Amino acid sequence: MSTIPVSPYQPPAPYGVPPVTVVPLGPVTPMPLAHAVAPHPAYLAYPAYPVAVPVTDTYVTAYPQATPLPPVVISPPVPTTASIPSMLDALRNLLSSLGSHLGSLIGQPAETPSPAPTPTESPQDKPSPGPKPQKPTTFVVSSFNILGSQHTAPGGGTKGYASGTERIREAAKLIEARKVDVVGFQELQNDQVKELKQAVGDTFGLYPGNSLGARGSQNSIAWRKDKFKVVEAYTVPMPSHKGMIRQTPVMRLRDKQTGEEVYIVNVHNAPGFHKGGAQQNWRDKATDLQVDLLNRLKRSGIPVVLTGDMNEKENYFRRMSKEADMNAANELPNGQLPKRLGIDWIFGTQDVTFTNFKRVAESVAKKISDHAMIVSKVKL
Repeated sequence: MSTIPVSPYQPPAPYGVPPVTVVPLGPVTPMPLAHAVAPHPAYLAYPAYPVAVPVTDTYVTAYPQATPLPPVVISPPVPTTASIPSMLDALRNLLSSLGSHLGSLIGQPAETPSPAPTPTESPQDKPSPGPKPQKPTTFVVSSFNILGSQHTAPGGGTKGYASGTERIREAAKLIEARKVDVVGFQELQNDQVKELKQAVGDTFGLYPGNSLGARGSQNSIAWRKDKFKVVEAYTVPMPSHKGMIRQTPVMRLRDKQTGEEVYIVNVHNAPGFHKGGAQQNWRDKATDLQVDLLNRLKRSGIPVVLTGDMNEKENYFRRMSKEADMNAANELPNGQLPKRLGIDWIFGTQDVTFTNFKRVAESVAKKISDHAMIVSKVKL
């Protein structure tokens, strides 16, 4: 009989590993504005904006440590011992079989064994259902310059229109017919605010409405209250007609069904685009502030939708696309300029998808306003 020599097991030698490297990050520098503009003090001081601060975090690249492998330990075999419950079950089975055998010998019928009980399924044994797929957040957004009351009042410059309060009632019907969930109003004056609230009842909320006085209502956002909960709301001063400061509302809304949030911003820039560039300097300054505001809001990671009467066509589209990385609701594929340009716009961040953009012709045809109401479906 031959023997085979067996060598004892030897663990391999530890392997070498590169050291841990730590690379510090530099400070975050805010993006400079395209035009040097001194913002309004209240704009800089408002605490709700995300602001750029020095970053002290580091990137850490870690590798496994070069530790020796532990020795192999072979435990001695553990003798197998039958458990007491299994021994008792075996004894019961033996006695039962002996009893049946003796009964057959003395003439008693053998007892039919009852079937084993089926174990009941406890709730914790049931497989838990997987997470339900969350439906995407969708809503309809609109931008609507409804033509302020002063323009159609006696002595106003727009002839042939009904009063502002009559027109806002028709505008409310149009909003309901188009199933709009959020609308950014421009030129909404105090008497129209009161009439709008009567027309829509408790269906819509309105901010800032008449809470900031006569001029503060002109840029207001309305939202469907059964659809959205208000998380945050404030205004930002921006220059408009002839440099007059107009309050720009910013709202953070949360969809009550999906829990997703979205920022809505509504603006109105200085008019005069059709008069050889009149007030272009005020539009440029307002656009500077709007680009900066949008880039600040984007840092939160929450989608942003911008509505407004920008009183500008191609130039505003180019600046929003390039400087704020925003998409227009009516732009063509690959970010191309829309075929039909208007001065009213709806924009969204890259995580916003627009479909079914429409210009509602009835708003002009029925003389509700001198602007076409624009609407689009939004998916976050």
